[in-house]
Amino acid sequence: MDNKVVEAEFDNLIYKTTLEYFEANDIEIHYHCRDGFCGACRCNLVEGDIEYVNGEPLAFIRDGEFLPCCSVPKTDIIVTTD
Repeated sequence: MDNKVVEAEFDNLIYKTTLEYFEANDIEIHYHCRDGFCGACRCNLVEGDIEYVNGEPLAFIRDGEFLPCCSVPKTDIIVTTD
């Protein structure tokens, strides 16, 4: 597994979601709907806080997981993906 560390400020004027930020920084992540319905982009939130842009997503997520397609970071975050 390749680890990628990205240190940059999340600019909510440029990026509407964490997924858009990942894409702009060449962080590979699976996704499909981009709206929190399918759960394909599910990631593990190791550290930090996020918030959902339009309320809780419809896709099932476990404790410690989040959907980058419909969220933004509230603090610095550490994320792992499969």
